[in-house]
Amino acid sequence: MLRLNSLIQKICLVTSSILFVGLFNFSSTGSEAFLFNNIMESKICKQCEIEKPISEFSIVKSKYHRNICIQCRSKRGKEIRGTKKEHFRQYFSNWRKNNPLNTKIKQANGRAKKYNCISDGTITVESIRNLLEIQNNKCSYCSCDLKEDFQIDHKIPFSKKGSNTLMNIHLVCEKCNLEKGDKTHEQYLEWEKLH
Repeated sequence: MLRLNSLIQKICLVTSSILFVGLFNFSSTGSEAFLFNNIMESKICKQCEIEKPISEFSIVKSKYHRNICIQCRSKRGKEIRGTKKEHFRQYFSNWRKNNPLNTKIKQANGRAKKYNCISDGTITVESIRNLLEIQNNKCSYCSCDLKEDFQIDHKIPFSKKGSNTLMNIHLVCEKCNLEKGDKTHEQYLEWEKLH
């Protein structure tokens, strides 16, 4: 009975506020909603369906209160972010598997940025394919066949202030790149003769 009385009071307040709005010719840009929401003392959340004080509902564009309370919006946001995070993780994992060449280029560019090396943006998928063709799909060091399993090697490594440009890269097999480490091209060729 008490709830019914408060509801009747609210309806009376709302109708009087609408009459008030009509008398002063407010434009219908939400001023009615603003007055309606400001007169209300409590509101029922559409998510949890609990009546809460109006202060627990955030205001949208200074015009009206949301239909979902702050607490429910926070929970819903966390759920959405969690599912999106997993979705994007799966999406990028699939993208890396389907675009190995792009992935290698992005990794090289990322390392160049990390080491503050010069990068002129000339390393593209086309330029790597051309380089692979120039090298006859062979490793620069051991001449083994390179298919999709090659690595982009920098003749002068980033640790020795080498650049991330076409003039400083060649394609090698994983074994040779791991043996080379942070040696320059010339240092590795000398080291290879000794071993």
